[in-house]
Amino acid sequence: LSQALGIPLCSGMGVDHARSRIHAPNENIFVDDYIQVIKCNGELIRRFAEI
Repeated sequence: LSQALGIPLCSGMGVDHARSRIHAPNENIFVDDYIQVIKCNGELIRRFAEI
């Protein structure tokens, strides 16, 4: 995406919890946490758009 747009990119935030088993076959997260991080990333994008 960075190459296609010709601009640097900023990584958004992710979500996990103490037993989420990041990158394991049984990785998991809570739905409520997922929704919150979507909203947070949306706000991050909105604020960058104002710059």
